[in-house]
Amino acid sequence: MNFKLLLKGLVLSLVITFVFAGEYTGDCKEIYDNLKKKGYELDLGSCDVNKEGKVTRINLYTYCLTDEDVNQLISYKTITSLEFNLILHYHYTELYNLMKCQELQNFPSAIKNLNNLETLDLTGYMNLKKNDLASIPKSVKNLVIGKSDLTQDIVNELGTLTNLQSIHFYRTI
Repeated sequence: MNFKLLLKGLVLSLVITFVFAGEYTGDCKEIYDNLKKKGYELDLGSCDVNKEGKVTRINLYTYCLTDEDVNQLISYKTITSLEFNLILHYHYTELYNLMKCQELQNFPSAIKNLNNLETLDLTGYMNLKKNDLASIPKSVKNLVIGKSDLTQDIVNELGTLTNLQSIHFYRTI
């Protein structure tokens, strides 16, 4: 019986992955294809493009990806929403294999170049250090910080985000 549940979960995961991957267009298709070449297409949670096919929103899991990979994936100047996500419900799916890899260790340097960025969700990035938040573009209006230690340096850097309209903390200490 457990084997049947495992098989159903795996089949459902494959169907969902196939359906979503087939829907990507423009920059998102390029992003997906680059991840697929490396065998990490599941790291792309979702991706949206505008009418011109330019990426506007990316939701990434950062398991198994190098700093270089992440910086390349988020180098599109048209990104307005960027989410680094955590895998919370992964049992008996392909996502489980991603959990075997380490999460992103260094704050992506390419973020500082995203001058159109309005929403930044750092829930899946858990190693905030001094000067990380200071490198976030001033255009950010919505910020989510998750599963991170809030040091005094981090709190002080929040003041540099002058256009910030909302901030949410998720499991921070």
